[in-house]
Amino acid sequence: MRGLIALTQTLEQVSPLASTARQTAEGLLRRCDGKGRLADGERTAMLMLVAQLENALA
Repeated sequence: MRGLIALTQTLEQVSPLASTARQTAEGLLRRCDGKGRLADGERTAMLMLVAQLENALA
């Protein structure tokens, strides 16, 4: 999740969606356990976030 946040911070210069994606990733990071893992029910949200970011940059 931290890598996704770092990536979207860099992409904010070229894509307005990256800012929204970063904010969403930061929200998901707060829901991670102590080892940085999302609960099974939250993983779908992360996968959808990555897919949306990929589509926006394609």
